[in-house]
Formats: sequence, C-alpha cells, structure tokens
Amino acid sequence: RQPFYKGKALFSHQNTVTVVALPQITTSSGALADSRVLTYKWKKNGSVQESQSGYGKNTYTFISSIISRPLEVSVEVTSPNIQTVGFGSVNLFPREPELFFYEKKPLLGIQFEKAITGNYEMLSPEIMVVAYPYYFDANRIFGDLIYRWSINGKSLEDNEPTQVFRVPNGASGTSNISLFVENPIQILQTIRNSFRLVFTQTVI
Repeated sequence: RQPFYKGKALFSHQNTVTVVALPQITTSSGALADSRVLTYKWKKNGSVQESQSGYGKNTYTFISSIISRPLEVSVEVTSPNIQTVGFGSVNLFPREPELFFYEKKPLLGIQFEKAITGNYEMLSPEIMVVAYPYYFDANRIFGDLIYRWSINGKSLEDNEPTQVFRVPNGASGTSNISLFVENPIQILQTIRNSFRLVFTQTVI
C-alpha cells in the first residue's frame, strides 16, 4: 500500500497484465542460455496463445476481462533443437481497487506512515490531503483518472488528487469528506472512500 513499494501493482478488472518468463537454462559450456534464442508457448487457462507465442517471446501481455476471475498463465520453453527445457505457471487472482488518503505537511511532505481514516483531527487551520488510488490501469495516476471530491455532500469544483481543507471561521465540529475516483476508459475501475475531519476553534 506504500507508493514506494518496489513490486508491481496487483491486477484488477480490465487491467493490462504482463507475465515475464525468466528461464535459468545452462548450456553445455556452463553459461546461461540467452532467453532471446528460446521459443515460448504461452497458455491462458490451458488455451494456447498463438499470437504471443514463438521465438524469443518471453513476455505475455493481456487485458483482464470486465468481470475478472482467477486464472492460470503457463509457458513451455524449448531450445533451438526443439527440446523442452522448461515449464512454469502462475495463478493470478484479481483485486478490487483501493483508495487511501494521506496528509501532506509543508516541511515533512506526504505522511505515508499513517493513512487518514475514520475521524481525523485537524491540528492547524488547514490541512492538505492527497488521495492515492491503487490497482488502477493508468499510466499516470495523477493524470489519467477522474477525481470527484465532496464535503458534507456538496461537490467541489477543483477535482485534483490533492485538496486543501480549512477550518470554517469560528466553527467547531466535523466535516464529512468523500472522494469518488474513476477510470474514464475502464468502466469497472472505480472506488469511493471517505473520512471525517474533526476541528475546533482553538486550532493554531
């Protein structure tokens, strides 16, 4: 759930998925065989994927269906002399998109160590909140997706991943903050989340 996670994103409905084969094959000289000189036969749920199989094709890319279900991707690797030298498979399980909020402080930056959930107390007259959606098929998270913020049920005009909220003059209480994120291309990649800002007149 951290933006600095070094692994790949998990796949969700209508996501683009790429599976890479990394054969560890030793030649007669003791060196590793070049993956580009091997032949790959890819299968999805047992069905051969002819268009993406062949000489040097060690990657297989597909777009998951609108309603994704668990699936198996397998590959058979053969050497130039048509001997089968390797076989592997992976089971993929779709995930629903998720949405998290973080506070961004002027000097410390985004506070990724603590997501904003439930009641969140404001300790200053204003707070900057950054939204991070996960498992969306977007090349640039901050540019490809649509963000629709609302406060106490009223839609905000400035729909960006980052929003600044201020304490109303002389007020104390709570504000309900809600965000709906959607991918305009992939219709099932949507998520909604919310939290409550708690504020008093005494914040400084």
